[in-house]
Amino acid sequence: MQISENEFEELQAKVQTMLEALSRTREGITLLKNENNALKEEIAHLNKLIRIQKNSIKDLEENLKSKKIANLLSKKDKTSAKHTLNSLIDEVERCIKLVHAMSN
Repeated sequence: MQISENEFEELQAKVQTMLEALSRTREGITLLKNENNALKEEIAHLNKLIRIQKNSIKDLEENLKSKKIANLLSKKDKTSAKHTLNSLIDEVERCIKLVHAMSN
């Protein structure tokens, strides 16, 4: 079976169109891979920042508790200070019980 020159040119044009589409698809894939890598790096950076901020928050909370305790101890009203310290101790004990319950 022979094809005409016109049919051959049509097939050649279709093949050329498909090759161009394939090339554009490959370029798109490359761009998406690069964007994906950049996003992965950004996620890693943000996760690191989150860990740093969580640690900062913990440090600030501990500092605040220390200042509250120091403030209580400097108060003239010792009964109020004792009551607040007892409340803090109770809170710590509840937290310890929760940690033990979660670890079992």
